[in-house]
Amino acid sequence: MLIAVSGIFVLLVAISVLVPLLGLILVAKVGAPWLQAFTSGVPLNAVEIIGMRFRKTDVKAVLRALVMARQAGIPNLVLRRDSLGIAAN
Repeated sequence: MLIAVSGIFVLLVAISVLVPLLGLILVAKVGAPWLQAFTSGVPLNAVEIIGMRFRKTDVKAVLRALVMARQAGIPNLVLRRDSLGIAAN
């Protein structure tokens, strides 16, 4: 017995599949750098990481520089995180 599928039902199913998938991609792209920053004691939040990605800044290079500065004992690193002399491609 075939059940008629309405367009709204198909749209809801597509949204319910795509939204979690996009969420997982976002967590994978932002979660790893955030976790590294958190465990290193660098004050870097997810919004800043997302902003760096939108500006095409190399997040790994900036994070590496911030971690090294933190490990060197530089207190209260007050500078724009993506203005460390690292140019976007």
